[in-house]
Amino acid sequence: MKRWLVPWVLALGLGVDLGGGGLAVAQPPTNAGDGWIDISAPIDPRTTPVYPGNAPLKLDFLQEIDHGAQVTLSAFSFGAHTGTHIDAPMHFVKGGASLDRIPLERFIGPVRIVDCSPQALAIDAAELNKHDWRGAKRIFFRTRNSRNGWMTDPTFHPDFTYLAPDAAQLLADAGVELVGIDYLSIERFGFSEPQTHRILLGKNIPVIEGLSLREVPAGDYDLILLPIRIIGHEAAPVRALLKRTQGPGPRPPLASENVHTPPPASAGKFERVTVHGNALVGNLEGDSPDRMVSVYLPPSYAREPRRRYPVLYLLHGFTDSDAHWFGLNGSHFVNVQGAVDRAYGKGARELIVVMPNAYTKYAGSMYSNSPTTGDWEAFLAHDLVSYIDKHYRTLAKPESRGLAGHSMGGYGTLRLGMKAPGVFSTLYAMSPCCLGANIEPDARTMERAAKVATAEELAASDFGTQAMLASAAAWSPNPRNPPRYFDLPMADGKAVPQVIAEWAANAPLAMVDQYLPTLKTYAAIAFDAGDRDVGIANTIRTLDQILTGYGLAHTFEIYPGDHISAIDERLATKVLPFFSEHLQYK
Repeated sequence: MKRWLVPWVLALGLGVDLGGGGLAVAQPPTNAGDGWIDISAPIDPRTTPVYPGNAPLKLDFLQEIDHGAQVTLSAFSFGAHTGTHIDAPMHFVKGGASLDRIPLERFIGPVRIVDCSPQALAIDAAELNKHDWRGAKRIFFRTRNSRNGWMTDPTFHPDFTYLAPDAAQLLADAGVELVGIDYLSIERFGFSEPQTHRILLGKNIPVIEGLSLREVPAGDYDLILLPIRIIGHEAAPVRALLKRTQGPGPRPPLASENVHTPPPASAGKFERVTVHGNALVGNLEGDSPDRMVSVYLPPSYAREPRRRYPVLYLLHGFTDSDAHWFGLNGSHFVNVQGAVDRAYGKGARELIVVMPNAYTKYAGSMYSNSPTTGDWEAFLAHDLVSYIDKHYRTLAKPESRGLAGHSMGGYGTLRLGMKAPGVFSTLYAMSPCCLGANIEPDARTMERAAKVATAEELAASDFGTQAMLASAAAWSPNPRNPPRYFDLPMADGKAVPQVIAEWAANAPLAMVDQYLPTLKTYAAIAFDAGDRDVGIANTIRTLDQILTGYGLAHTFEIYPGDHISAIDERLATKVLPFFSEHLQYK
């Protein structure tokens, strides 16, 4: 997208070989010497395309030695998004970082060139997953744009290959730090909403556009990419160089040895859509309010156009995402399509399954209401439910809506069940985390959390440290404490009673007595955990005792397993049949 552009003019003293007078800008060689490859498109009015709405390109001489002057001086005038250039978060994110605020180390280091299918008009999730991209922190896409030589063709080509929002979300979820493409925009031309830009820039992932990759094969390279030091603006041209490295970098391990992949042919239809969250707008973390949402429609949905269906809203856990649960990132400890199809095969009644992506700056929203993370309670209970009811054939009533989740999602299920009455009728919490109040935080973990200051340090931190940061963002927000906008429950090695109290107030075991009248309105409530998931198993035993003491009917089970080992099986054999039994189908 090239609206709201910043035209700029530079008057520079340059030594130019005019080759006999007149302006002549030679195209740089592909090989820049010593193995370095120049992937910057030349800026030349005769060959440089200009995105519609961008400022025109002009290269002029102010003075020329060949015309009697003592010096040659040039004036350059063009938009900030001309040629090979970088988009900073400020381009589409309110309050986002300007170009000069992005650390230079983001632009120097290993990069992977992904050579897309020649016929691909869009790099969507399916196209992305045909290629070896996982494990790379910087990814540049070589497409038919380069094969056609469009970055040296002055004619603008509106049918250029672009990055689709679902693929952008996969990259953001995987922790990619820099994304580039070989034409003037990464966004589809003529879009109504700049979803791809907002997904990437909303995660503080700079975007490189206009790369010249025609002669560059796929593989791993060293990258040096330096933008012009423009202060306070959203974009600038860059010079980019590559040098081939030996072999790909290390791949991250899978979360579990018990992994599941999508079935070759799912019985239902999978869709991934973007849902705008009014409740998430203005969150201080800077996360995008436009959330990717996976939807799995039942097999009969297309065959029976007048039929309406119950909806199961499914919530993933901490550091996880809908992309993982639905197989978009390869093998995982659970696959929704496969589990749901097996449940249908055993007699479970059909429904629509919906899972939003709640992966945030600190790897998880905790499905809570915070000015730092945004109001995830309202997003789930209002924004998401309203969108699904509007765009799909649902039975739009609480009696036909169920809510389930795993780990952080199990916590979110119980929390939302208490705090959002009249939206759902049936709850199932799988291995729900965080039920008990953490009134004695670990000093060493808090010390590590206090030292995390950059995205790189966050990515390198251990699970416990990340969990404490996410919890603080959700449960002890502080808009007066930039740049993180939250407080930790320990400071300088000492407990902070006010913050500890805020965390305790968000523990479902502390909340349940207050919300008992709401819990009594549900048609059915269930929760479970593996016997080797000791801490969580103990907290759900306590929850069972509390609800039993109040005479509130529920289903409770401790089964053989750990935190993730039986989730795929239980989704098929326990969770889906539970909702099939208790949701209303009329």
